[in-house]
Amino acid sequence: PLFLLAPGDQDLAGFVRLYDSLDITGNPLSSDTQSNLRQLASRLQAAGITLQRPRNLLTAVKPDNEELAVSFRPLQPRVLTPARRGQEIFPSYNEQSINHLIQSLEPDVPGRLAALEHEFNTLKSQLQDWGGNNKKPASERILSCWRREGITQSTSATPDGALLDLTLDLSGLNVEVLPNLDADFSHVGSLLMKNEGLYSPPEGFLSRFTNLRTLDLTNSYLTELPQALRNMNHLTRLILNGNSIALTDATARILSQRTTLQVLEMNNNPLQWLPDLSQMTQLRALALSRTGLRDWPPGLEALTSMQRINLSRNNLTSIPDYLINPAQQHLAASARLTNVINVSHNQFDESARLQALIYQMRLEAAGIRLSRRNLLFTINE
Repeated sequence: PLFLLAPGDQDLAGFVRLYDSLDITGNPLSSDTQSNLRQLASRLQAAGITLQRPRNLLTAVKPDNEELAVSFRPLQPRVLTPARRGQEIFPSYNEQSINHLIQSLEPDVPGRLAALEHEFNTLKSQLQDWGGNNKKPASERILSCWRREGITQSTSATPDGALLDLTLDLSGLNVEVLPNLDADFSHVGSLLMKNEGLYSPPEGFLSRFTNLRTLDLTNSYLTELPQALRNMNHLTRLILNGNSIALTDATARILSQRTTLQVLEMNNNPLQWLPDLSQMTQLRALALSRTGLRDWPPGLEALTSMQRINLSRNNLTSIPDYLINPAQQHLAASARLTNVINVSHNQFDESARLQALIYQMRLEAAGIRLSRRNLLFTINE
């Protein structure tokens, strides 16, 4: 068919895998078909595209007269060195980088290089199937990220020593839907997708980024927590501000199990459920403003190293005793926590305000001073 033999320039690369797997030997091809095949061979040659299999669409064609045999020379597979094959996958790499790549594939250089080529070709095909012109900027960034282009020195590394110095930033591209991918993006440390208009979590995309330290999905119209978070066991910063996420008991547990988190921001989401924070001992910053809270986050009392807690603009009416009425021996520990809590614009009743006043007197009597923006100050805002 003509769509296969004469595709548009933008579609040519997408047919390469099919050309490579087709064998039409022994078919009575018309002169027009043979002519189209010769033109296709020339286009592939001009584009620098090589078919790898010994028998493919072009090598299988056998001209049946001398004139055609002279005029038609199907492309023969080139025998490429591992370095050359690596260069075709990573065209921006210099000689030193290519040599390092080949060394990293030992002892099975042929097998692992073939797997890398397959992964690369599959990624290109999936991106081509996903995108039109409006997806091109995102596709280019994703492919560049997979190729580790723009890599910089970093001290952040995975447990096996691979540097996590790459950030994939798709913010503001408003792609609405992201593709399901098979490629490995475990070398990426930060994934930024702010203002994307996604509505539902792109699970088949997020699941490829298993070593993320930072995930930012601010203002992306999400209504539920991404399930892919289950396998992000090294995540330290999760930013989900400005969505429409309502947690369930199950998704709240997913958050509770992200024990590596240092920053959790979910401002402006109708959460409904709250994660238990008691196991999140590395947490340093928590932002739950405008989330409709009526209760305090469970497990907060265990987080004595917090540096910032924003619970403003919610529906809190009372303050738990571990903060406002601790035993004398726990007074200093409670002060460290109340010192970093912002509870402005809540619905505290007079009993809570009176307790706060008594607590403040206890702190003053013990010689404990708080910073200006703390629970005792913001409770009256």
